[in-house]
Amino acid sequence: MTREITPELIMEKMREFGTAEQVRKTRIRGTTVPGKVHDAISTLQAMLGFDRLITISTGDNGET
Repeated sequence: MTREITPELIMEKMREFGTAEQVRKTRIRGTTVPGKVHDAISTLQAMLGFDRLITISTGDNGET
């Protein structure tokens, strides 16, 4: 039996790498640190089966 992929499941998986929140019905915002970006994307790519990533955004909050 295959587990259905829901927004809740995606957010649960993203918590391994940082935080996640559903901001719209079809959009989930994930926040992570630079060292975990690749692992987060790879995990979600395997889980969701996508072959393209459309957007990555970054922000600098001034902390080092």
